[in-house]
Amino acid sequence: MKQLAKGLRTAFPELKGFSRANLMSMRAFAEAWPDMAIVLFTRLKDTELRMAYARQALEYGWSRNRD
Repeated sequence: MKQLAKGLRTAFPELKGFSRANLMSMRAFAEAWPDMAIVLFTRLKDTELRMAYARQALEYGWSRNRD
């Protein structure tokens, strides 16, 4: 993953978000929802907890950024 991140940053220097950590998060996301539209983050391993968070985020208007 480290080598992939380096290669992507080299190939696309104008783009951001290709750190090793971000790529690992992207992979975890894809594994969590292989056949669904991606709408959430990957920190929660349990599918039920993810869906509960998603429902609450929609209900309460939560966003990724909090000030």
